[in-house]
Amino acid sequence: MSEQQTQATMSTVSLDELLDDIIGLSFKTFRSIGLLFKTPTEYFQAAKTPFWENRLTPSFRIYLGLTALSTSFRYFYQDPNSPMVKLYTGLFEPLKADPPKGLTPEMMDTTQLAVNTLKWYVLLNPILITILFCVLGLVFRAFGEKLNAVVRIRYIFATMVPASLIGLFSVIPMVFLPPESLELTSVLGLILMVIVMWITCYRGAFSVVPDKSGRIGRATALSFCIFMMTILAATIAVIAGAAITIVGLKDLIPV
Repeated sequence: MSEQQTQATMSTVSLDELLDDIIGLSFKTFRSIGLLFKTPTEYFQAAKTPFWENRLTPSFRIYLGLTALSTSFRYFYQDPNSPMVKLYTGLFEPLKADPPKGLTPEMMDTTQLAVNTLKWYVLLNPILITILFCVLGLVFRAFGEKLNAVVRIRYIFATMVPASLIGLFSVIPMVFLPPESLELTSVLGLILMVIVMWITCYRGAFSVVPDKSGRIGRATALSFCIFMMTILAATIAVIAGAAITIVGLKDLIPV
């Protein structure tokens, strides 16, 4: 058999596999997401098995796929006229009035500062969140049953999948909304994500906990931890992005 005959073709690769190749999401993935909304207990039970019962998509892969889709919408933020860039431009105005040592107000192009900071934010935020969620999976053990580190990390990302889907849909209108509406929209989207995340925790991650109060407490604790990790990652990403951008400006100063 020739090398060409063994290559993948449209007749040998299913649409499901093709979708997985292109965007990392397949029909199996969509079924997995639907299960997390409908009967999350079933998905979390599958997370305990080595290969997700050979029928579901791993939570980490789903999370990364949704994150990639969400990030793809953020390229609009690089447009100087986009609402998000305008919002960040306003945040840099005080820095222009009192620039860091070695810089002058003329060097502080607030629009370019905003664009560059958002570029770094889009790059750094998913990486930081992934690292922090893995750390949380290693240290958080109050699931009401003995789970190893791999399963706990799977649980953390499974908890985030429904919330990430909500976050994906909340990103879309932010591309078109005026700057003054972005903060309120972001807060409302974040609140909805936390609510969905808490429900997923309660119905799925802690389904083995027999008493209702225990499940409520554990779901609240885990949701709070994930929320704080998310805020921490975003804060670090913004600060690091702004710092890298400003350091870049200083490199332009002639010696």
